[in-house]
Amino acid sequence: MSMPLSRVPGSRRDMAHIGREAVLRRNPRVVSREMEGSSGALLLHLDSAAYHSLNRTGALIWGVLDQPTDVGRLLEILDREMGDGTVLQAEILTYLEELAGRGLVEVEEPAGS
Repeated sequence: MSMPLSRVPGSRRDMAHIGREAVLRRNPRVVSREMEGSSGALLLHLDSAAYHSLNRTGALIWGVLDQPTDVGRLLEILDREMGDGTVLQAEILTYLEELAGRGLVEVEEPAGS
């Protein structure tokens, strides 16, 4: 079952650990717009009216999450797209937990997690 990780849409709560097998998807109550020159993106959470700015890497992650994607696959894509092997998995996982904590993405953990 998919569930947003924030009790009140758009609010922060204690971040849950997201495993490599977890499937992430955009919250359908969040709209986005790419910034000019592919320098990032701007997100609006429709329930909280909170804006969130993404840098280039965040916008790349948001783009990948246009379709539900497991964390392991997302990390592979980032490593390939960034092309220099510097994808720091711990930092990316922390960032994903922040997105979930703000209600911007929904997380589906595999059964038994």
